[in-house]
Order: sequence, then C-alpha cells, then structure tokens
Amino acid sequence: TLIIDMINDLAKSILGKSNIYEIAWEMTQKIAGYLDTDDCVIYLVNHEDDTLEKIASFGAKVAETKEIIDKFSLPICKGVVGHIANSGKAEIINDTSKDQRYVVDGQKRFSEISVPIISEGKVIGVIDSEHMDRNFFRQDHLDTLENIASLVSMQLKSAINIREREKAETKNKQLLNKLEKSNDELNEYAHIVSHDLKSPLRSVHA
Repeated sequence: TLIIDMINDLAKSILGKSNIYEIAWEMTQKIAGYLDTDDCVIYLVNHEDDTLEKIASFGAKVAETKEIIDKFSLPICKGVVGHIANSGKAEIINDTSKDQRYVVDGQKRFSEISVPIISEGKVIGVIDSEHMDRNFFRQDHLDTLENIASLVSMQLKSAINIREREKAETKNKQLLNKLEKSNDELNEYAHIVSHDLKSPLRSVHA
C-alpha cells in the first residue's frame, strides 16, 4: 500500500508538468523518501556527445524552476550510472567497495541502486540512489523504481523534446539578431562608400 500510495503521489505531483527539472525534482523527493536515503539523483542521457547530465539531486540547491544549481555532465562510460545507461538494465550494488565502476560523488556510500528510464527502446535517463550501509537495497526497491521509470518515461521524453525545441528557437533568434546586425553594418558601409564615391565624381564633373 505504501508503494502504491507513493507512486500515486508522484504521478499527481508531476501531472501537467513539462519542465524536466521540475519533473526530476519531484522524482528525487518522492524516491528518497520511499527509500529512506539522503541520496537520489536523476541523470539525462545525451546520445549526441555520450554524456550524462545531472538534472536533479535530493537535497541539492535548486533555482525557482527546480533547476539544479551545481549540475554537471560526465562521460556515459563512467561509473555505475554510465554502465546502466549503456546496458539499459537496472542493478543493485550491495557493496560499492568491491565494484570497480563505483565513483565517489561527494560522499562514499556502500549500497547503490541504479535504474534506466527507457522511452521507445532507448535509455533517456537514469535514476540513481545510494545508501551508507552495505546490502541496503532490496528487490522490491528495484521493482518500484522500475515502475516509476516506466511511469515517467513518456512525460520526461516530452519535456526533453520541449527543452530541445526551446534551445533551437533561442539559437535561431540569436542567429537572426546576428544577421540583422550584420545587415545594418553592411548598409552603413554601403552608405559610407556611396558618399565617398560621390565626392570625387562631383569634382570630376566640375
């Protein structure tokens, strides 16, 4: 019942949201509460440059839009998270000190659970959480996170598309502004050249 309530609560909290940071922030809060851990991170996969972008972290400083302030990117091949992004298969690490893939992010923790978010057969993100104790995460935790990943995949994919479109629109506006500025400078140059040519022509005519 607790699991169903938590998933329903998450579904309600992200309903109608189209901002990836707001969606991811709600996910980290609900998942960290359910897992009883102080660590939960949502990553987005950028397949163009093979990187993982950290877009939300439980307890991290966030802007009014819920956008993480200390966000960063890391290579897709790095750490447990990078492996999950590549394989598309969820994993529980019972003792990170025995796993060569483990990368310390802020504080060393001994248990890790990592679940891919898949849309149209492609990994678009990863849910990752760690705990201080060894052997902390259970199969029911994994099943729940997989259900959450399935629940948010379509909405998150839609939000990613919106963000990419907004980025493209901003880039187009910048290019148009640059083009307008270049045209103004060209017109001004043409006016100066035209004026400078008229003076000697008048002299010749005289």
